[in-house]
Amino acid sequence: NRDQIDYLDKIGKDAQFSSGLKLSRTQILAAMVNALRRLNLTGEGVSNAEQFEQRIVDAMMHRGRRA
Repeated sequence: NRDQIDYLDKIGKDAQFSSGLKLSRTQILAAMVNALRRLNLTGEGVSNAEQFEQRIVDAMMHRGRRA
């Protein structure tokens, strides 16, 4: 939706203004996919997007406690 696209654009612009290099939406999404891979997430047993989003948050929180 529009808010999600605006958020991706904000990330890209934040990078541009802080480092001089703008990240494209494609680069940001690729980084997100790579991060999900590193968390070893799958869609197994997921029945909707909200459930998968919660799985992502749980995995990030769990990993953060181990670090």
